[in-house]
Amino acid sequence: MWALGAGSRRPVGRRAAALAAAASLVVFALAAVPLGGPGAVPAGAQSVPSNQAATSAAAVVSDPGGFDHVFYRGQTTGVFVRTYDGASWSAQTDLGGLIIGAPAAARAGTTLAVAGRGLDSALWVRLRTGGAWGGWFSLDGVLTSAPAVAGHPDGTIEVFGRGTDDQLWTRTRAPNGSLSGWTPLDGVLTTAPAAVVVGAGRLDVYVTGGDRGVWRRSRSTAGWAWWEPLGGITYSAPTAAVSPQGTDAWVFVRGTNDALFVNAGAGGSWSGWQSRGGVLIDAPAAAGRSGRVDVVGRGTDNALWVTGHLGGAWSGWSQAWAPAPPAAPAPSLRGVDWTRIPTSAPVVALTFDAGANAEALPWILYWLKTKNVPATFFLTGQWVRTFPAQANDIAAAGFLVGNHTDTHPELTTLSDAQVRDQVVNGQDAILRANGVETRPLFRFPFGDVDSRVLGIVNGLGYVGVRWTVDTLGWQGTSGGQSVQTVFNRVMAALQPGEIVLMHIGSHPTDRSMLDAAALPYIIDGIRAQGYGFVTMSALTG
Repeated sequence: MWALGAGSRRPVGRRAAALAAAASLVVFALAAVPLGGPGAVPAGAQSVPSNQAATSAAAVVSDPGGFDHVFYRGQTTGVFVRTYDGASWSAQTDLGGLIIGAPAAARAGTTLAVAGRGLDSALWVRLRTGGAWGGWFSLDGVLTSAPAVAGHPDGTIEVFGRGTDDQLWTRTRAPNGSLSGWTPLDGVLTTAPAAVVVGAGRLDVYVTGGDRGVWRRSRSTAGWAWWEPLGGITYSAPTAAVSPQGTDAWVFVRGTNDALFVNAGAGGSWSGWQSRGGVLIDAPAAAGRSGRVDVVGRGTDNALWVTGHLGGAWSGWSQAWAPAPPAAPAPSLRGVDWTRIPTSAPVVALTFDAGANAEALPWILYWLKTKNVPATFFLTGQWVRTFPAQANDIAAAGFLVGNHTDTHPELTTLSDAQVRDQVVNGQDAILRANGVETRPLFRFPFGDVDSRVLGIVNGLGYVGVRWTVDTLGWQGTSGGQSVQTVFNRVMAALQPGEIVLMHIGSHPTDRSMLDAAALPYIIDGIRAQGYGFVTMSALTG
């Protein structure tokens, strides 16, 4: 249900105290040297379907010409844009790039800016000036969620991101192209931030705090005010738009019941959270223009849907376009439950299965984000229904997600119809929980597979992903395992394309979390041998 969150002086996470003890071990800064490099977000056209399905939340920017620019990540993980005039949509334009999570966008004077978190986790930006798009360029940093962008009439662009410490950080690009350094703005974020310029001299930043409530920090000519709680509970990022009157901000979120909610600001007060219906699978996007506000969200059909506020009334939801389905896996990937990525490159894929509890997840996410390591999570439908907040934490951090069935049965003991139900129901549950399309990655529970069930899974658009080494951390200390044995197993199996199997849950009786405890040593040990890290998209493309 939608409910009001408790107020306090700043967004605080319930794991903040535990993480603070480890804070001295790492340097929290967005200004860190990124992994990857200029090629991490390549510009240029790609060969893609004409109606890309959005695989992320959208970003909406109003245009003085009386229409919206709507940006989204497509099936190829590149950035696409369409225009919407309140009635019809243009064809897609491919802006290239490869990003993690959703894009962000804003208008700064006559410049249109789109930004995204690159595969190296740095902030990347592309600008359109004089009607032409330039190339992608990096503003560096290490982001742990999608960014936010705010534009000013004089051409100044401000960018905001969640750092490795889960704080809000900001950087400014002046109209002449000069850059400020990254500056912390405090707070504890669980999602991407949102930013909006309201009138002259005011900028608002909105975040989802550690209490899952929405918080605002506003800057005026007098400087930054402190964090203000706006209440509510959401697992997704907020978004904000200038009100139809142009004098204040309206804030939108996806509620925990998946409906759209709005909190309208007016004259320094707020309306309180009000439902606008719909069923969203991730964060909404919004923009105000010419006395109206348009809101774009992703539905359970993987399509973008839009509703608008004009003349004091809301319109119903309408589908933007019918999206193309995901491409089928390459024939060469079918018929195999892959135990390693077929490559000679020194890379390792860390994978985490979720089917039990979520006790180790905060520490796993902490080390992956702190050390800037990509990973793949295989979730069950039952797990995301039980732990929706944690399922969204994985998605917000941009980690790749695969399907681990709905309820984790031994598939070889089921009928063909039951196998299909397990795959499809798991896929649907994950999509509804955190907006992630799991195809084409599938992991068989218990590694239980034969040619019959593998064929069914392949036919549903999935590739089987097994493992090179099981850490056996799930056996716990009571099963004779330790941090050292977990580490030793991974390092003994080290080879190009190694797939490591780890688990999110704690042991059911001794409560040990050996995979989480061993993770920082595993990461450092693998890197010390000259290896890097990839997700399972290195197998499937």
